[in-house]
Amino acid sequence: MLKLLVVAAVLVASVSASSPCCGPSQYMGVQEILVGQVFPGQEPIGANILQVGAWDYKNRRFGFVMIEISGNSPPYPYKLIQDYGKATQWIIDEGNKTCTKLITTPPEPTVCIPDDATFSGRVSIGGNGTDSIIADIWSKIYHEGTNTASQSITVRHKDCFPIRSQFMGTNNEMGAPYPRILSSGWFNITIGIPKPDDWFTVPSYCNQQEIISAKTAIPRYMSELYFQKFF
Repeated sequence: MLKLLVVAAVLVASVSASSPCCGPSQYMGVQEILVGQVFPGQEPIGANILQVGAWDYKNRRFGFVMIEISGNSPPYPYKLIQDYGKATQWIIDEGNKTCTKLITTPPEPTVCIPDDATFSGRVSIGGNGTDSIIADIWSKIYHEGTNTASQSITVRHKDCFPIRSQFMGTNNEMGAPYPRILSSGWFNITIGIPKPDDWFTVPSYCNQQEIISAKTAIPRYMSELYFQKFF
């Protein structure tokens, strides 16, 4: 009985001693995002967004091919290139060769769990014993940019690889605050970005001088799609 109590005490101590971690600074992968939001005076809308591409936190840039499915609309791919070093982001319709240049909106994604995040617990995902994935859950309530929200992130314990993220809160980018829920998961992560030009080079047919306010010309289902405070 005493031995069991000692083991339990060690496990509790190890979990409570967890400290914020940092994930890979450059990786390729897939992120699936479920979005639900209600704009003032409008019907609720939802979308399923598949995001395939490159996360380059080292150079503060991100490039994705994105497919959005919303309502009865057919899925249509477009490209998103974000460069926080230049404070610009591009929405590119490669099929029609049209481009929209926007100003990046805060908060900038970070690869590290914030120091003031709260450790919520450690879980085992799938399998038994060595077949399972040990993951840590972190959460934070904050006010930043146009968001007031509670968000949680689940990361693999041994290396801080992102697994899933959830967001529940409000956004006031259009004036009056409106509710928004996002839930996302990461898949097929590989370290490194072997062909960065494929993801971060703006096509020559885009007008490099055209900058539009981040609050205009952006499809409503994409508003704050870039919001990834933890990852």
